[in-house]
Amino acid sequence: MVREPGARYVDFVVPGLLGMNLMGSGIWGIGFAIVDARRKHLLKRLVATPMSRAQYLASFLLSRLSFLAIEVVLLLGFAAVVFGMPVRGSPVLLAGVCLLSALAFASLGLLLAARPRTVEGVSGIMNLARPCP
Repeated sequence: MVREPGARYVDFVVPGLLGMNLMGSGIWGIGFAIVDARRKHLLKRLVATPMSRAQYLASFLLSRLSFLAIEVVLLLGFAAVVFGMPVRGSPVLLAGVCLLSALAFASLGLLLAARPRTVEGVSGIMNLARPCP
């Protein structure tokens, strides 16, 4: 059995889980919500309100970023407590990479949700765009 630091299976699984959580919340969370709002004609109703389109998109982004902080802390905290996995490197760099990847996946979710009119259509496009495990 290998006992070197960083050579255990869990040391590779946890960063992958973190990346998949970032991708899933960005692509699926934002893309599905936009298409579902379009299907229910909520976007046309929101145009009549004083809220701008930028504020509407910013609300999605801020909600995803707030959940991102909770996800990262819970996942890395659980891995550190239960499996004894140390977090190596700078926490500021980790936060920056998580923020950058969340923004990239959110923009990809918006791009994929731009054209489809149904939830089924966006589901197919998102499944086509996601990487194979």
